[in-house]
Amino acid sequence: KLHPTVAIEYAVEIGKKAGLEYVYQGNVREGENTYCPRCGGLLIKRDGFNTVVNKIKNGTCPYCGKHIAGRGMEKSKDDFHQSVSTSWRE
Repeated sequence: KLHPTVAIEYAVEIGKKAGLEYVYQGNVREGENTYCPRCGGLLIKRDGFNTVVNKIKNGTCPYCGKHIAGRGMEKSKDDFHQSVSTSWRE
């Protein structure tokens, strides 16, 4: 039997290999951030349910310009803010 954290990491790998771009490890601190699926740049840094840094600008990755799917993902007035309600869509 796998440790729950290892099982979650394994499930994330399966999802990524299947082509999913945004896969998260729920309730695992190391897996709660959002990274660009193209360049790997940190897009959203989270601390629990709070968004600490959101670098998405105009719906794109600031590092490589890839369109980032989602709604409500725009950068707030500053980089430090509380949780933002989001809903993922293509």
